[in-house]
Amino acid sequence: KSVSIAGDVNIISPKLQQPPVIFYNTTNVHLIKSYSGRLDFNVVNPSGNVNCFDVFSFRDQNVIDRPNQGFKTTMFPYDFSTGTVDLISNKRLMRFCPKNVIFDRKTVCTMKGETYQSFYNKNYSFNEYPFEYLHCPCEDKGSTDCIINFKNIFTFDFKHFNLASTTLIIDKNTNVNNLGTIEKIIMSDNYVLKISNFLFNIKTVFSFGIVEVLRDESPSEFSVEFNTTTHVIKCINTTTLNIEIYNNITQIKIDTVGVIEFVAKPSVISFDNEQTTQSLVNDCVLIKLTERRPICLKCNSKTKLFNGVCVFPDQNCDEYNKNDVCVGCKEGYLLNMSYQCIIFENECIRGTTLNCLKCKDDYFNIEGNCYKNETCLFTHRNFCLKCKNGNQGSACQSCHNNNCAFCEYDKCTICQDNFYIDDSENCQNNDIILSNGINP
Repeated sequence: KSVSIAGDVNIISPKLQQPPVIFYNTTNVHLIKSYSGRLDFNVVNPSGNVNCFDVFSFRDQNVIDRPNQGFKTTMFPYDFSTGTVDLISNKRLMRFCPKNVIFDRKTVCTMKGETYQSFYNKNYSFNEYPFEYLHCPCEDKGSTDCIINFKNIFTFDFKHFNLASTTLIIDKNTNVNNLGTIEKIIMSDNYVLKISNFLFNIKTVFSFGIVEVLRDESPSEFSVEFNTTTHVIKCINTTTLNIEIYNNITQIKIDTVGVIEFVAKPSVISFDNEQTTQSLVNDCVLIKLTERRPICLKCNSKTKLFNGVCVFPDQNCDEYNKNDVCVGCKEGYLLNMSYQCIIFENECIRGTTLNCLKCKDDYFNIEGNCYKNETCLFTHRNFCLKCKNGNQGSACQSCHNNNCAFCEYDKCTICQDNFYIDDSENCQNNDIILSNGINP
């Protein structure tokens, strides 16, 4: 069948994504141009309209090229008196945009059938075609911003078609099978997207940001969802993920088994599954992200938190505090300034490098330091109770009082021979009386 169109085309209530004329069973559409006795084809912009709108939907891109005279596909985009007309969506959709209006190249195709087709097959009825319009699908390698949404069906087969310039819009629980190349999937929150037998990386956009599943040699099936109530991203049967979080979310949880890398980040991230591997802080399940660096707030059950990173437990640590910081080492090891247990290299066998709590045998503890037991007569728990001579305090140092034989805390109690203690507790020489050093 053939159709000729001459003169002005004036559409009442024009709309975008809804062409009023569909050439379903037409093989030739003659758009008159330079034809004797007939007016040239012309699209008129309705009075007061400032928006782009669709005009015709064709079943294939050659229908206007078959007539010998008239407009050809190579002539578009074409400037008419009130605006510009172009052919998009594989030259099967005619669109008009008024003058001084940026041309809108976005095309939305609604898929009403389960199996994807790249063009209309005339051997089938229009009702059997999986799209609502003949100009769909709109994949044309980038000249059209192609979007596909779905109507009243939950499982779709894309037969591994190349859809590198196509975006899928998912607004319900959906199963997608045999997905080839795809630009991205925009997924509504609180629904589950399950994809089976995919060939390439798949980028899924949620309200919080982007989850990209990287295709590898693992089973090519996965599911992904984001719950806005719990702020949980749940990914099942994925091995490698790139997660880009760009929205204003202060906390987010990730429940998955796999490897995760981040491009943009919120302030706090938690991981519900300890088998998740991420590149920010190894073995961390709760991360605070700052401008300088990520800081771990909580480690997994196999590691301990130390200075914002996760480390494996110190085998020589005997006691951790509630923040998983070592505060006490096993006997034979000392706690250094970095809260690490190091083997002792001096007389101290328990304590820290700055304050000893227990000394080796034959050493006693004085104010956190170990002294060899050369002057102490009796010790208890590394403390000297009685000195052999001199000061009877814990240090067993010589008496400061001259001529004093024994003293307690710098107070002389027994003087040397031929000396006695006067009223000022000093040892005085006794040239007359023989003395045993005790005040007569």
